[in-house]
Amino acid sequence: LGEKVELRRVDVREVSSAFPPCSFDVVVSNPPYRKMNSGRINPDREKALARHEIAGAIRDFLQAAGYVLKPAGRAYFIYPATRMVEILSSMRNARVEPKRLRMVYSNDRTAGKFALVEGTREGGEELEVLPPLFIYDEKGGYTEEMTGIFRELSVP
Repeated sequence: LGEKVELRRVDVREVSSAFPPCSFDVVVSNPPYRKMNSGRINPDREKALARHEIAGAIRDFLQAAGYVLKPAGRAYFIYPATRMVEILSSMRNARVEPKRLRMVYSNDRTAGKFALVEGTREGGEELEVLPPLFIYDEKGGYTEEMTGIFRELSVP
């Protein structure tokens, strides 16, 4: 995988100065979930940047993805379910059409917490809604599907 993946630290709002347009096949992002004015901001700068939209809002992440993705390139995001309208709208504005959506639930008795969203640059308008992903079973352990995901990713 090392020959195919290169990690670079770049401000999401300045991606055009670091990469040429239409140069990526895939973008994967776990952007900050919290707006600047919501909740307590962690005193640890790295944690604060990871959790709050200090260095960029979801629209900035999507604009960057739309800039670097090749036509038909794919973008993958995880985002809070409570902000799903915002991410879907930002995707369309960045010409990254939402293609697949999967809600993530702690268990079958709770509301959805997160949305896994796949988009395609300049894709068609159809959205496939996948079955929900439940993390925990009724006994509080991981579901079979989560155990399989961890196994596939080699997570102990």
